[in-house]
Amino acid sequence: MKDQPGIEQKFEASFEACEALQEFAEAHRPGPVSHEASLIVAGTIARSAAAFKCIIKLCRMGYGDQASMLNRSFFEDMISAHWATLYPKRAARLLKRHDDWVRVHLARVRKRHNIAYELSTPLHTWTGSRKKRLRKLFGRGSWTGRPLPTMVKQVKPLWPDEASAERLQRTYDLFHRGNNILLHYSARSLQQRVDVNPDGSYSFNAGPSEAFVASALGFAFWTYANTISLGVTGDDESELAALARKYDAVVPDRHLPFEANRVDWYKGGPLLVFAAEDRPLDLVPVCLVVLLLS
Repeated sequence: MKDQPGIEQKFEASFEACEALQEFAEAHRPGPVSHEASLIVAGTIARSAAAFKCIIKLCRMGYGDQASMLNRSFFEDMISAHWATLYPKRAARLLKRHDDWVRVHLARVRKRHNIAYELSTPLHTWTGSRKKRLRKLFGRGSWTGRPLPTMVKQVKPLWPDEASAERLQRTYDLFHRGNNILLHYSARSLQQRVDVNPDGSYSFNAGPSEAFVASALGFAFWTYANTISLGVTGDDESELAALARKYDAVVPDRHLPFEANRVDWYKGGPLLVFAAEDRPLDLVPVCLVVLLLS
């Protein structure tokens, strides 16, 4: 699959924003900090750096829907890293405990399928009420033991004011859920790449498309900026804020038809605010909202 020059040209501002953010991130890798969640934050930023490159590449090739699917876990990583900075001791403890829990279950699966393995360290054993508590905590798969809506609510105080915290909530309520719909098997996700012709036959649209490209890039820009903000301070944080101001127009919620979108999004401080009517029409990433509301 090849890059699509027409798509790159049409969404030039969005690609430029993401490339600028990628360059900033590569020049400002975080070092250790003095709390227990330091490695969690560094690992999240590193993992997100790779995902961000893939999202941009998918959009260049005209697969914004696939990029949007990747954005789903991209956003959840950002929330998890913020949660870890809010509860660093608890996060470090839970991550280790979750890994122990996963190792036990993987050993059980290997044994079931007669797959030979060697243990580097002994497996933990739990009994009684402790085993029940761990099953309840990690039964849904999250290492924090908490559903994403709860985590979003808990990390909102890390954004500096009510308006920017509301933007976080709005991004989760609308755009993250739209990405989730695209990712999972549903009536709405199934209709994205197939059309029913007047004669009842099907047309498959598996090639490059402009659909979801702008929203995928803008969502990724906002999410990645908030992720790497956890690893910068001082002048570097100011530089990131300036970059966010410059490219704020590509962020999806700037195009929603209500006054509440005229707020800051970068949690480091107040930013330049743009009116929705100032946006070029080719930047308007309404696909995910249409997916939710249609």
